[in-house]
Amino acid sequence: MLDVTVARLDVDRVVRMGEDRAQARLTVIGRIPHLEADSWLGARWYRWARMFGLPRLPASPTAAARLLLAPYDAVDHVHRTLAPFFSGVLAVFDAGLALAPGVPDEPEANQVLLQGWSGACLPTSLTPGTAYGPRTPEVEDVLRHAWAASPAARLRAHEARAAIAAHDWNAACGVVDDTSGVCGVPFLARYLFGEALSVSADRGLADAVWGAAVATAFRDDLPKATHDLLSSPFLAAA
Repeated sequence: MLDVTVARLDVDRVVRMGEDRAQARLTVIGRIPHLEADSWLGARWYRWARMFGLPRLPASPTAAARLLLAPYDAVDHVHRTLAPFFSGVLAVFDAGLALAPGVPDEPEANQVLLQGWSGACLPTSLTPGTAYGPRTPEVEDVLRHAWAASPAARLRAHEARAAIAAHDWNAACGVVDDTSGVCGVPFLARYLFGEALSVSADRGLADAVWGAAVATAFRDDLPKATHDLLSSPFLAAA
């Protein structure tokens, strides 16, 4: 449910999650001696940092505490006008600490860490089958095909993405950002980029997968030219 609700967050809900939970998070982080970058918690730390526009996190490998504290340290340096938003963003990371598998259990601290997210996002009618909107099953098909793609198909998608001029691709990305905001899910496209990176860390291939995913998720809202351009690298792999 954390992943599902994070994908569909809006700015107002993020701001409502903000409050001070510093002592509880330090209690939990202090019990985590080691963290792999590709673990449940490590992967979400990098994904959420990109999704919410936080400064780049330390590269792996790095000490668990240094990586886990990085988002919280970054918020201390944002402009005061952005502080309420980023304070709310930290509630997502706090909930991740409380819910991560394999983390030593700290019941009292975890209850505090969950308050911001659960208070703003639960109960919810969202399910994994609706996480990406009404076209969730089609988006999931895109991701499944990407995971199953052969090396040759992945290479075709990578090459097709490379053939698109940077200014054209960036313009299409801007249209997606605007569209996701108008649709009330300003972070969904960025969330889907995290899904694309889970398929491949190769930026060209990740772009191709992401383009197809967002073109599918926002098919009814994107201009046809934007939809077709974003879909084209992944279609080249077919």
